[in-house]
Amino acid sequence: MIVQRIIETLKTEIMDGGIPTGGRLPSERELQVKHRAGRGTIREALKTMEGMGILKIRKGRGGGAFVTREAGLLASCRLYDLPQAGEDSAILFCGFRRMLEPGM
Repeated sequence: MIVQRIIETLKTEIMDGGIPTGGRLPSERELQVKHRAGRGTIREALKTMEGMGILKIRKGRGGGAFVTREAGLLASCRLYDLPQAGEDSAILFCGFRRMLEPGM
C-alpha cells in the first residue's frame, strides 16, 4: 500500500536524523513529487502519523507537519507486529504507553 510505504520512508528519515525533532516536513506538494503520490494519499499518511504521535499538524500561516519530541521512540515502534509478539510484549507495551499517557 502506498500510504504505508510513505509512512515507513518518513519514519526512517526521522529515525536517521534527516528530519530533526521539531523540524518541519517538506510541503505536501514536495512530498507528492518525491513519493509520486496524490495529495489525498500524502494527507492520509500525514494524518496517520499524527495519530501515531510522530507528527503534529498545524494549520494556517506557518503551519505544516512537524516532528514531535516523542517521534524517534514512536517511529521505532511497530504496533502491527504486536499481535505476533505475544501477550508479554503487549502487556509491556501497555505499561509503556501508560507512562507516556498518564490519563489513559
